[in-house]
Amino acid sequence: MRYVATVAAVMTVTLALAQEQLVTFSQSWEDWRPPVVEMPDPNAYDQYQIAFGLLEGFEAPEEDATDEDLRASIQGFEPAYQALQQAQEGECRFPPLMEPDQAFPELAGARNAARFLVTLARVNALGGRTAQAAMDCITCVRIGAAAASGGTLIGGMAAIACEDLGLSELEEIIPALQPNECEVLIEALRAAEAQRVALPVVLQGELLYGKMMMKQQFAGMRSPDENQDQFMALTPEQREEALRQWQETLRQMGLVVWNPDDSWSTHEEWFEQLIEETAKPYWDRAEVPQPGDLLVKALVPVNATVQVQFAVADAKLR
Repeated sequence: MRYVATVAAVMTVTLALAQEQLVTFSQSWEDWRPPVVEMPDPNAYDQYQIAFGLLEGFEAPEEDATDEDLRASIQGFEPAYQALQQAQEGECRFPPLMEPDQAFPELAGARNAARFLVTLARVNALGGRTAQAAMDCITCVRIGAAAASGGTLIGGMAAIACEDLGLSELEEIIPALQPNECEVLIEALRAAEAQRVALPVVLQGELLYGKMMMKQQFAGMRSPDENQDQFMALTPEQREEALRQWQETLRQMGLVVWNPDDSWSTHEEWFEQLIEETAKPYWDRAEVPQPGDLLVKALVPVNATVQVQFAVADAKLR
């Protein structure tokens, strides 16, 4: 997000220093307000937060850890496991992302919980409790679904990380399962899959988050009078350099004149196309070219890479 602020700052400065090229800004972006998100009541998110707090001291053992080290690593975390189990029983939605750093602690907590469950699964498998070990792995998928429920790309990527931890361990456990246990676990996997947040929904949330970021940047731009005052205070050499930077920015963006509504509309149109394509099966999607607007480029996900990661996660779970 520092790059977003840098791009916006460059645009602000060049606008300020080339006042004669400015157009009157439309007010559409100023009138936009994020939609009100209805949260479940009670919300299992609160129970997850309790569990994540109880797991703060957990450290995942190394892959080559001894059986004794595995058992020792989960000692004392029974209350955290109980909190995770209770969180599975209720409807959950993580709060929508409003600031760049807001989601990092809770999403890190989700990944740490998945690491704990994988370690617990390994301990259960050592004790011959293979069905329970497999169920612990499937719980990682449910935790991932909760992490993605806030509806942003970072939450979706955290969900994939949680799923990958659980499903990789599950692959090791499957050969030891009995047929009747497999039937139960298949249904558990299907139930966990039904809770997952699909990529189009994640991108819809990312669109809204991008709008909030853009509005914050636009709101910090100077007024025309302030722009003119700053421009007139420069030396002739500084004015010449400022105009050169302005023209270069316009050239890179492919625009004659830029205003916030250019980026605002481009951002929304690009996301709408991407959301429409990602609602199709992966093999039926058309490529949505990256937008030319510099500010929008800083806010959009890496199209092809993100789609592949979600497609691989879908295939692995199924």
